[in-house]
Amino acid sequence: GRTGPEDGELYDPADVPVDQQSLVGSDYEIAIAVADFGCRAATDYVGRYTQIQFDLETAYIAAHQTELDKMVATREQQR
Repeated sequence: GRTGPEDGELYDPADVPVDQQSLVGSDYEIAIAVADFGCRAATDYVGRYTQIQFDLETAYIAAHQTELDKMVATREQQR
């Protein structure tokens, strides 16, 4: 199934098929959720994701520090 419109357009919630409106707790959904949880736990998904996010943000700041400092200085002058 789909999780939403692919074209980015707004839609009437009443037009969403019933099977896509919410989870129903079927054996299939439960099995997928348990497998997903097990995989995330086994691979330290949250820890790894957080570290990657931190590393990317740190690298971005380092690469753009001059521009960021200029924006901060401009904002401080506007106060």
